[in-house]
Amino acid sequence: MRRQGESSLVERTAVKAFVHLKSYAAPAVGYCSQAVERNRCFRIGQEIQHEGVERWRVGCRDRSNAEGLIEDLKEMGDLRYHKISEVSSEELIA
Repeated sequence: MRRQGESSLVERTAVKAFVHLKSYAAPAVGYCSQAVERNRCFRIGQEIQHEGVERWRVGCRDRSNAEGLIEDLKEMGDLRYHKISEVSSEELIA
């Protein structure tokens, strides 16, 4: 797997740091992560494997990107559950 990345400090306060992260990973074989990238979404946290099922969270700027991702995942395999929640970027960082 090929990985690249870069980061920069956006703002630092006494109790928080805001960092801009840009990363890219290209697995040798297609994965759901390619659908995430294709729909201009980004993963939040780590993937969880439970009883052969992938579980992960993603974020995106526009709801249409999340809806596109869901449609792509349905075409790729058995999508058992999905949920779209709208939160502010402040809530996402906290």
